[in-house]
Formats: sequence, structure tokens, C-alpha cells
Amino acid sequence: LVVLPATRWRRRPRQAAEAHETLAASLRLQLSETQRVIVVTSAHRGEGRSSVAEGLARALADGGVPTLLVAADLRRPTLHGRAGVPQAPGLSEVLSALERSSGDDAAEVIRAAVHAPEPDSGGRLRVLPGGADARHPAALLSGSGVGVLFDALARSRYRFVIVEGAPLIGPIDGQLLAHWADAVLVVCRLDRITPGEATELAELLARVDAPALGAVV
Repeated sequence: LVVLPATRWRRRPRQAAEAHETLAASLRLQLSETQRVIVVTSAHRGEGRSSVAEGLARALADGGVPTLLVAADLRRPTLHGRAGVPQAPGLSEVLSALERSSGDDAAEVIRAAVHAPEPDSGGRLRVLPGGADARHPAALLSGSGVGVLFDALARSRYRFVIVEGAPLIGPIDGQLLAHWADAVLVVCRLDRITPGEATELAELLARVDAPALGAVV
């Protein structure tokens, strides 16, 4: 869908911003009104998931679209630092609370853990950080709280929910998140992924029945 120059984009912020705007426009054209949840994943760590998720969410919000950015890599949460919000309360606290509740208060539980980023994007962007370090991320992401969370987000005011997921190759966290996606964006660094890993990535996406929208290279 879009290409980012991996080694130079930090020194060329306008080029990166234009790439993210192109990506945002592509999403708005391809997805229906009922498709909200986009999981940003990759084969491995270090391929740029955090920067792509944040850049996409900001581009959508700057375009006037109410957007929620969710940091769902619970093993190594870093997105809060990029977005300028506290690490906690966040997703781990929300999932733990929803596990214990009936789900009727889901909207309020989520609202209490959502933060305004820096800069604010005119109030159209909000961030749900990863939260306090989770001892058992896979257990949290496979529990009943996840379904309650995404059901509540589907009825929320946000047009798009951009989820920074965990990598697909390795622990099962990324696959658990992809299961809830309306669309999946795969971030790939061509100097890191092998043809065999690309094949494995495609097989994993097919296994979890995740609708792959395209790649950010």
C-alpha cells in the first residue's frame, strides 16, 4: 500500500507524513462503514509497527476522523512514549476489569483508561496505552474481556480503531489480536524478512482468518 524509506524517514518527516496520509486515504476508500478495527502487525519485532500505527492514526485524526490508537503489544509496550501519554492505566487494566465485570460498564472502563496524546490532533485522536506490565499477556488477550472490549469499541464514537498488535511469528499474542480485526496491515522490512518467513506469515494470516488489507514496506 505504501513504501517508507526505513533508514532515512526520520530525517525526512514530510515524506513520512505524506506516506501515512496516503495510507489513511487508502483505508478510507477500501473499508466500509462497519469496518473499524485495523490491526497493525509484522512478522518480527523491529519492523516499524509502532511508528506506522501512530502515523496512520494521526493522519486519520488530522483528516477529521475520530480515531482511537490502541497499544496492544503487552510484552514490550513502547507506543505510549511515542504518543506522549502515560503507560498506565491502559489496555491491561481494561482487560482485567472487563474480565471481572458483566460488560455493562465497558464504555466507562475504557473511557477511564483513554488519554489525549501530544500533540492533540484537534481532539479527534485518543490513545489507549498498553498499561502496567502484564505477567500473562496471552491469558489476557485470550480471555472474555477482549470480546467485550471490541464489542464496546464497535459501538463507540470512533470511526477507526488502530491497534498496534504484537508480531505474528513467535508468541500467540499477535494471532489472538488479528482474530478481532476487520482488516490487517502487515509492516515488513525487506532487509529483515526472508521468503520463508513471508510464506509463514501468509499461512498464519490464513489460519486466523484475518483479512489482510495490504503491506507497508
